Amino acid sequence: MKQREVFPDILRTAATCAVVLLHTVTGVMDHTDMLEYPVQSRIFQALLDLSCWCVPVFVMISGYFFLDPKRELTFRLMLTKYCRRIALALLLFGVPFAWLELIMRERTFRIGMIGEGFLMVLRGQTWSHMWYLYLILFLYALTPFLKWVLEALPRWAVYLVLLALFL
Repeated sequence: MKQREVFPDILRTAATCAVVLLHTVTGVMDHTDMLEYPVQSRIFQALLDLSCWCVPVFVMISGYFFLDPKRELTFRLMLTKYCRRIALALLLFGVPFAWLELIMRERTFRIGMIGEGFLMVLRGQTWSHMWYLYLILFLYALTPFLKWVLEALPRWAVYLVLLALFL
């Protein structure tokens, strides 16, 4: 049995804390007139700048595990296991959020809102923090192709692509 690597867990924990900070700061800034608090506004902007690294780190952690050459990964597995989980999260959270938004906007409930909520999620018109689920769904669907490309390319070409992406 392979020994568990600790550094992804440490990165995941730090990134989770950064996400909480990011959402807390943006939640306050979205509901407060920060023009009245210029010092606090600068502090909040600094905190935002210092916590925005969290999303790319989550994506890199996923890539680290899914693109591992020793890991067996098929398109079918990605669709039936991982993409299904994300779709379920969009269904369980995105659709009720869309319903709430429709109800609050129109200040009433109509039976047609049920279908509209599903359509909003399919179009990506749900709450702004749900964008990450759409990104992950796309990346999960793309992962088997990326894995195939990485296996087909010579190692030097992979490093060249990484250098170009870094620059």
